[in-house]
Amino acid sequence: MNTFKKLIPALGFLIIVMFLPSCNGTHKITKEFDIVDSSTNIQLTIYGFPQERQRAIEGFYKTVYKRIDSSRNVTYEAFDYFTLQDNSFLLKEKVFLIIDNQVFPVKLNNVQRERRTEVSEEETNILTSDSVSVPVSDYTFSNKRLTRMSYLLSEEMVAKIRKANEVMFRYYVGPQMITIKLRKRQVRLLKELIMHQ
Repeated sequence: MNTFKKLIPALGFLIIVMFLPSCNGTHKITKEFDIVDSSTNIQLTIYGFPQERQRAIEGFYKTVYKRIDSSRNVTYEAFDYFTLQDNSFLLKEKVFLIIDNQVFPVKLNNVQRERRTEVSEEETNILTSDSVSVPVSDYTFSNKRLTRMSYLLSEEMVAKIRKANEVMFRYYVGPQMITIKLRKRQVRLLKELIMHQ
């Protein structure tokens, strides 16, 4: 029973990620105008799982922002969010973008790490010898490592993505390779984000 309780958060995340692409609003390009600095921010959030058979990563999503400032200068910045098992190695501070088998090292702007404890409670009633029902609580604790990182996409990377058939991101957790390969629809949406004005 304890093993099943430990799997519940991972199964819940898996179900959410499996059904999110079919929900409205997911994998959708959104656009906002920032009146403070007269910039336009266009964003796309992508959910994914590693290609490799491994157990370190429990969840992953990436948000790519296209920012057009008041002088019409354009920058592209990616924000990655990982949920890792507590007993896994740390996510290494290096990222590679692979576009049609061409590898581009990425320079990280920011890396944040956090350890989070989730507590779940299961309450059951026990019948005493005098037929009185007494509630008893059982607590389960699960620890997760959260890693957030951000980096800019260079003009060369963006130009290659415009014509790309295949886009992947490579990370490392200890000795393990973690490859997030974008699905065809995600590549198409990333191209739309780049073309969006």
